[in-house]
Amino acid sequence: MEKTKITPENLDENERIKNVENDISLLSPCLTSDNKSNGNEPRFGNGRFGGLRNPITVTGFPCLYSYLNRLRTQSGLPFEYLRKGSRFSPATETRVDAYEIKSVDGHIIMVINIDRHNTCNSERAPAGIRLKPMDELTVSELESLYYGVRESVLNFTDDDDASK
Repeated sequence: MEKTKITPENLDENERIKNVENDISLLSPCLTSDNKSNGNEPRFGNGRFGGLRNPITVTGFPCLYSYLNRLRTQSGLPFEYLRKGSRFSPATETRVDAYEIKSVDGHIIMVINIDRHNTCNSERAPAGIRLKPMDELTVSELESLYYGVRESVLNFTDDDDASK
């Protein structure tokens, strides 16, 4: 007998909400108000927020993906992202991860740097972008916190410009 693969499309709404609630428990470090930095920036950070000298701070991979998936344009469109590698930042004692982000309409493209070895989670977004609050996410958006946006961005760049 062949088993049916469980996907969000074949679950009823109650099962979907239960799965999301389980996933949210994994994100609990990302949600606590006492886990945010004063100003949401590294102590020695300066320059453009999200730049190499002022990386975005998160407390590990679950919070990193949560942060990336909550980024929105000013009009509310999500971003697709691609990890470009890690590199040394003068603002931290560890390497930071460089991500190229591109809005699903293709109008905003930039490289942001994220320090996932931190003790606080930023609630700030780079200039020109907003961070959607966790309590405003829909069930569908919560389901995709680990998976990225469901839309596909045509011609997502393959240029390795993370060193710029």
